[in-house]
Amino acid sequence: MERTEHEVERVVVAKGDDVAVASSPQRVSLLDLAHLDRPPVVLEGSAAIIWKAIDGERDLEGVVAAVADEVFVEADVVRDDVLTFIDQLLGLGLLRRR
Repeated sequence: MERTEHEVERVVVAKGDDVAVASSPQRVSLLDLAHLDRPPVVLEGSAAIIWKAIDGERDLEGVVAAVADEVFVEADVVRDDVLTFIDQLLGLGLLRRR
């Protein structure tokens, strides 16, 4: 989904209300309690970094910046991947728009 820079700045996402989370330094495991027929989602590497950057307060550009800082690159390098992954998590119901 193509977004303008202004749309990215305004959108805030938060973790879903029905998502159980278990995390370790290497991975994050998510279970959608509203859909127990779905398997858990296990995030590792950059996926776990993105999940941990989503705090329900940062807008999308803030999440992109936090991920970029964590992996020591410019935001432009990770922006498309971060936004695409957030879209996937929204589609799975693991995140919600605020």
